[in-house]
Amino acid sequence: MRKLYEDYAAEVLSEENYKAFLISCQNEQTEIKERLAAINGELDKTDDYAEQMRKLQAIAAYYVNHTELTAEMLNKLIKRIEVKHVERSNGKKKQEITIIYRFINTTLN
Repeated sequence: MRKLYEDYAAEVLSEENYKAFLISCQNEQTEIKERLAAINGELDKTDDYAEQMRKLQAIAAYYVNHTELTAEMLNKLIKRIEVKHVERSNGKKKQEITIIYRFINTTLN
């Protein structure tokens, strides 16, 4: 940008070309800032995911040798269970159940 201005000030570059290049540079800077913000947002998500996985590993390690599923285990591992209404199709009943885990942004249907 500085070189661009210096060329304009030294009258090496016309005012029209200077303004066109300046607008182009400003647009490019805006695009780069937006991409950087998006990348930083993705990095934050990655950090959150890694932290969630560490918590899950700690809890899973504690329960690895248990042979029975208890209410305490469910409460520590599962955030909520969603049960939909029963649907009937071709004489058969169908009911969707979704499990939302605490430390992973993944659901199991």
